[in-house]
Parts: sequence; structure tokens; C-alpha cells
Amino acid sequence: MKTSSPLAGISRRHSAIQVAGALAVMGASLGCGSSDDAHDLPHDVTDADDASDDGRLEATTEVDAAYADETADGSADATEDRGSSLCPIQQTTSARARMAASGFSGSEAQYFALYSLTCQSALDCIEPCVAAGATRASCMDASECVAGQDGGMMCRPPTYWLNTAGALAESGRMASAATLILVKSDYNDTLVLTNFGVSIPDDATISGIQFRVRHNADAGLAVDHAVRILRNGVPVGADHSQTSAWPAALTYAAYGDAYDVWGTSWTVEDVRATGFGASVAARYTDVVGNDRAHVDSVRVTVFYRTPCD
Repeated sequence: MKTSSPLAGISRRHSAIQVAGALAVMGASLGCGSSDDAHDLPHDVTDADDASDDGRLEATTEVDAAYADETADGSADATEDRGSSLCPIQQTTSARARMAASGFSGSEAQYFALYSLTCQSALDCIEPCVAAGATRASCMDASECVAGQDGGMMCRPPTYWLNTAGALAESGRMASAATLILVKSDYNDTLVLTNFGVSIPDDATISGIQFRVRHNADAGLAVDHAVRILRNGVPVGADHSQTSAWPAALTYAAYGDAYDVWGTSWTVEDVRATGFGASVAARYTDVVGNDRAHVDSVRVTVFYRTPCD
């Protein structure tokens, strides 16, 4: 006759006691210290008005105070937020750039006329390049004298962002966007976007800044060369360029977030100023041929706290 071991019964009873005790502890833990005060804030904050082309302002909205990837060690500011005298993070209405410029201020006709100039050396191309509206530094760095299709030597100027006003249009169409011909070169022209008209309270303390750039490269042969934030029109802080290729379709890319001040500090006056903005430079990733890059919109959102009552 088969008999059961007394030890088996002891083991089962002990396991049941352990499970019951564990459930009791878990219940006590869940009943204490839980709070709905802190919510997760995603890294890439999207704007509800991106799909709209009418540029209507929306009311300033409150966003959550903690990151979605916050860990138990408090790597973000969760502990500080709970004990802070400041209110939770809020964000300004997403604002579009209203001024755009590049290394070339002349007309497209003046630019393309440079390709028809004959030369003996690159030095012959510099002064016409400057006279057409380009910066002297870019003309000296990247003007070339190359063999033309008819066997003669012809000037090849640096490539620049043209139709810069197209970067303000938010049209969703590459044909009307700011355009850059991408070639292998030591000079990578910069598209400068400023005058965002940021509306922010006088007593705000800025916690982060995010720019969203809608861009593309027809053949995907472009990456960021540099993405900088501007104070009074001058680059400051950390370069936020990314390594991913620019997509073939116009797509928004986010730079910065609610806790990213780009390696420097900001005042309300800084972000309200006309010279506050961003600059974007793209780099060609092939060694021969060319591609075309486009930018048709750049938006900024400033994240901030205000003192609590």
C-alpha cells in the first residue's frame, strides 16, 4: 500500500502560509504610498496643432511632471517635483518660426548664374560668389573650378539653402519648401530659423525646450550635420544633431524635450526675443552624385514651471 510522507504535508502547509503572508504584504504595500499625483511624460511631446495649417494659437496646457522611463533611483526629478514649491511643468503653445535665412541672401537666378562663369582656378569664382549674395567665408571655403560639359573650366559655387521662406510655410509640399542641393563638400550650409513669438508667463522658470523640424531628403542621402539652439541669433549650448538619415517623405524630427535646456540656462526674455531660434545643417552621405533636402516647418515648444500659490 502506498503511503504519503509526513514531510509532504508539512511542505504544502508551509507553502500555503508563505503565499498567504506574501499576499498580505503585497496588499499592504499597494494600499500605502500610492498616488495619482505623478504621471509619465513622454520624451517626444507632440503638438495637437501640427495637423492644422491655420496657425491658430491654442491655450497653454499642463503636462506631466515625470518621464515615462523614470527609474526607481529617481534619475529624473520625481523626488524634487514632489517637494518643490513650483507647480508641475507646463508648456507653451507650439509656435512656428517667422524668419528664415541661410548663407546666401541673393535670388535663385543670381545663384544659378554662378554655374555659367568660366574660370582658371577657384580664386576666379570667389568674388562673383560674394557679389551674388553669399558669405565670403563660404565662397572661400567651397568655391571650385571644375571641368564643364563642353570641356572648358567652369565655376561651381557652394550649395546653399534656397527659398528659405519655404521653411516657414508648413505647406507639406516639397516643391514649396526650403531646398538644399546636397553634394560632397567641406561646407554644409546652415538654415537659420528665428522670431518664433513665444508666449510665456513673466514668472516662468524654463525646464526644457523642444524644436520639431519637418524635413526630408529625396533619396535619403542626408543626415544632420549640426542642430543648434540660438540665443540672440548666436549658437549656444550643445549640438543636438542626430545620426538617423533624413526620410524620403516630409517628417517631423524632435530635438530636445521637457527637461532639456540644451546645456545652458534660459530666461523668459531669452525665449521671447526675436533672435531666439534654431539652426539646421544637413550633410550629404554619399561621395558622388547629389540629393535634395527640404524643410517646410520648424516649431518650438518651451516647457516651464511657475510658482505655486
